[in-house]
Amino acid sequence: MVTVPEIRNEKELRGKTVGISSFGGVSYHLTKLVLESFGIFVPKDVTLRPMGQDALRLVAMSGKSIQAQGVTPDIEVLQDVPDELKTRAELQGEASMRGHLAADGAEQTGSQAYVPPSEKDDKALNAAFNLLRGVTVNAHAPASAKRPVPN
Repeated sequence: MVTVPEIRNEKELRGKTVGISSFGGVSYHLTKLVLESFGIFVPKDVTLRPMGQDALRLVAMSGKSIQAQGVTPDIEVLQDVPDELKTRAELQGEASMRGHLAADGAEQTGSQAYVPPSEKDDKALNAAFNLLRGVTVNAHAPASAKRPVPN
């Protein structure tokens, strides 16, 4: 979570507006999860405002229209989608939907929407558990035994 300098701890996020890329996307769910880990709940304690790309949210923070933003995940784990489901529109992301708002520049596909019915087959969930348990390490943010991990 990135905040304006005036916000020095998670309690100061109450009553503020947090920028996300879009409702229902990865940044929405991760931001909500992070806020809830602080005991802050949407929409009771904070307002989420969809604003598109990271750069737009940073500009919005400098103008104070939002006071914080969720961070785009640095790890993407794609599920193995069964062949019979690969052509379904709801699995193809927002950019493939009829009537979507066009982005400036090249269109991107958005985040994957398929979640396997069984937790044991959910690659993203299991990858997250492995990171949390220290089974695997993110090469971009290696864990440090000298640095505490916030809960």
